[in-house]
Amino acid sequence: MNTPFSAALCAVLLIGQAASAQSRVRGTVRADSAQGRPLGGAEVTVPDLKLTTRTDDDGRYQFDGIASGRYVMLVRAIGFASTIDSIVIAGDGLVHDIVLGKRVTQLDTVTTIAKGKTYISPALRGFEERRAAGNGHFIGEDELRVADVERMSDLLTKKLPGMTMTRAGGSTYMISTRTMKPCASVMGLAGCPKLPPGMKNRACFTTIYLDGLLMYDMQATQSLEPPDANTFNIDQFAGIEYYAGEAAVPFGYKNSGCGVLLLWTRER
Repeated sequence: MNTPFSAALCAVLLIGQAASAQSRVRGTVRADSAQGRPLGGAEVTVPDLKLTTRTDDDGRYQFDGIASGRYVMLVRAIGFASTIDSIVIAGDGLVHDIVLGKRVTQLDTVTTIAKGKTYISPALRGFEERRAAGNGHFIGEDELRVADVERMSDLLTKKLPGMTMTRAGGSTYMISTRTMKPCASVMGLAGCPKLPPGMKNRACFTTIYLDGLLMYDMQATQSLEPPDANTFNIDQFAGIEYYAGEAAVPFGYKNSGCGVLLLWTRER
């Protein structure tokens, strides 16, 4: 028999379950160490959820109403090296503090590229060296600035042979045209990577690095959905390189047989 008390208790439990499905993520971004100065104005992004915010003067950020799960978080600030973290959000929320290291620069040599542009960043000098070697497909800063207002998916499809796009649930995902196999057969995967809602199990998702840090790989990050190509804004980048074939992938970068995309942000 249902009593007024039991009915009220059920209502409270149901409300509690609904509330626990949405969590809060908050934290502080600091410079150099956990005791370093707070970084105001740092950009904090959760690409899978298309969420971006900036820290306040005390270095604090906050996202509300995020469903429990595992996500990638990207943090950037002028003068500091970008960082990518994998975060796990439970029903009681998450406090996640971030430390950004100073961007390492070397001033002894520079690389000169088109239109007199010089790079201080070793990462972008490495990009130019690989572009000069010509073993992959490259989009330089001059081309990217012309395409600032385009969608990333359109630019990559047009400029990078061997890459195409597939759509599911309103998002656009980067995949290889070279290998379209059931995911369990790609590079000997024991299981299948997490797929976006509505997508069938025949997609070979591109491995993605951002400023040299692994952001997504079918084999290494199976619990993460691949990022939507159009969450990346072209005006953030100074260089893009893509390797469709396994043999051409630079040393030190993972390759799951579905192409490797390296994205390099602009110097600030």
